[in-house]
Amino acid sequence: MTDTFRALCAELLSEIQALRRAVADEVGCSSPEASVIARARAALEVQPEPQGVSDEEIRLFVEKTRTDWIKAVTQKGLDPDDFDVVLARAALARWGTPTAQPVPVSERLPGPEDCDAEGLCWLHQPHPATPETHEWRLMPARYASTIYGTTHWLPHHALPVPEVEGADA
Repeated sequence: MTDTFRALCAELLSEIQALRRAVADEVGCSSPEASVIARARAALEVQPEPQGVSDEEIRLFVEKTRTDWIKAVTQKGLDPDDFDVVLARAALARWGTPTAQPVPVSERLPGPEDCDAEGLCWLHQPHPATPETHEWRLMPARYASTIYGTTHWLPHHALPVPEVEGADA
């Protein structure tokens, strides 16, 4: 979600809430639906998606990596044919996939958009004996509560799930 789009959504949400208060004061009804406003606010509070890399940033990165590689080949006698591998490793180190940031249960609970088709998302419920352990379990979202000891959650797609080879789909 771009910053411009995020700002526009926040402004629209503010206008809707003002309209909702005015309508409620005048007519005694509360429209639009409160759950829609709550979902919009939750969506705005979610961490922004990482921005992509521009073509210019890539060009500059490749040029610098090539310059550094030529120096290394000259000084250390490395194989010039290895540049593609070095470039790929450098690019992954620089722009590799960002990790998902856990959402504290105290800030927001997972909604349907955070769960898979079966209503599961990743929950962190540390064991009392080892609270520092980062153990995540794919569990029903209804257990995302401090009542069950859940401290944080992640969307269902945030962590890879190992697949069993040869298992039926």
